[in-house]
Amino acid sequence: MVGYVHGRCCFNDIAAAIKTATSPEHRIYLTGWWLATDTWLLDRPPPPDRSAYLLSDLLAASRAQIRSMTWKPPFVKPPIPDNKPWVDFVNGLPHGAAIADAKLPGPQRTDGTSLCLGVHHQKIVVVVGESGTIAFLGGMDLNNTRLSNQGVEPLHDVHVRLTGPVAAQVLQTVRERWSDHPDAAGLEVAKFQADPKDPFRTAFPATPPVAAGVPTCTLARGEKVPDRQVLIGRTYAEMRKFSRPDVYAFAAAGEHTALNMVLDGIHKARRTIYLEDQYLTSRIIREELVKKVQEDGFQHLLILLCNSDAIANEEFPQLRIYRNEYRRDLLTADPSRSRWSMYALKPCPGPARRPFSGEYVHSKTWIFDDTYTITGSANCTDRSFTFDTEIVAGIGERGFVREGPDQFSMALRMNLWHKHLGVPHNLVRDWGAGLRRWKSPPPSAMVYDASQLENDPDTNTPFGTDADAVERSRRVFDTDGLK
Repeated sequence: MVGYVHGRCCFNDIAAAIKTATSPEHRIYLTGWWLATDTWLLDRPPPPDRSAYLLSDLLAASRAQIRSMTWKPPFVKPPIPDNKPWVDFVNGLPHGAAIADAKLPGPQRTDGTSLCLGVHHQKIVVVVGESGTIAFLGGMDLNNTRLSNQGVEPLHDVHVRLTGPVAAQVLQTVRERWSDHPDAAGLEVAKFQADPKDPFRTAFPATPPVAAGVPTCTLARGEKVPDRQVLIGRTYAEMRKFSRPDVYAFAAAGEHTALNMVLDGIHKARRTIYLEDQYLTSRIIREELVKKVQEDGFQHLLILLCNSDAIANEEFPQLRIYRNEYRRDLLTADPSRSRWSMYALKPCPGPARRPFSGEYVHSKTWIFDDTYTITGSANCTDRSFTFDTEIVAGIGERGFVREGPDQFSMALRMNLWHKHLGVPHNLVRDWGAGLRRWKSPPPSAMVYDASQLENDPDTNTPFGTDADAVERSRRVFDTDGLK
């Protein structure tokens, strides 16, 4: 188990994993909301020697079979990505097959895309190579937005690398989606000369080899990556509820294990919850967090969200209204704000840190009591937990009860707070001491208080002027697939 808070470290390890796939018997699998061929997986070398540093270079040079699935959106307009160049690139490789996947809830257009704008949001890389099965998942899309690129600061995000038996569970997610798609069997026959009667027999290993002792750029050479207990949670909508004639064969009634894991984490948290999220709009989660801050013995809920001004209004209309509902209800539950706080990021004040520390929060990460972490592709929105396709990892110590500075969850929180506050790790090791630095930020900090109500730009009010219009907008942009 390896956690990443910087895109450069994560991409270096993904490149190293891809390089272990050296034979036609090896496999590389990639799924994403947005995949880009020009992603610099390795640090840019000086020109003209730039071969085998791009994601496309590494895949083209590999001898392994490659399979990839990306979201097929109903239209392309920023921030909605154009994945066609990626699909065309992979399908143009003699050893690659890719699908633009529009199998999502909602009435269909004639091109197969969904009118409800459901999205395939799982961000997965799995490599089955010389070192065994290595899986990556989290919030990072494979494109250059996670790197300092031409003076643009990277998005802040979290990703994890998984080895051992849990990597096979991540691979199973890819296997299920690929085998369930109506275009996949034909691709297997056309690209890999598969038997039409059993087209997926060689697409996925019957028993994925277990990886162990895989090095990482985040640790010194020879330093051991500790074992953890890891659970995988996912989101799939119940397609039949949204006028779709087809269903996910592997999840005909939908799947909401990502939501269940987060709810379980909230319910079992005894002292502290730290949450980083891009949107923070879920009504399901809001209700549970408000209950939590009122529990006897609970100490603090700290939320870091993306600056509302950084999210275009057309991307998420009435976002401020939904966030204000959190602020209103938490303030009602705890008017003194002694048990909750909310922050966003501003530009990094230190030029040396700036290439690694962007202000746009894209992370989707929960840390409960410094002993249990949930991170992945699922935002704290109702649509992420009930409607779109998502994947998360729940990571704990063995038994989920040990405490100590070597814990994954504590170490991850310390790395995140070190990044945001710009202070040494030892000053944020203690949760309470670290919280005091959020409340009184040092000059090196990127954080600022975001607990005050914001005005909706369309109505210039905190909660809008038409409750019915707010609800109609929510049904489109933050769909609750359980209703």
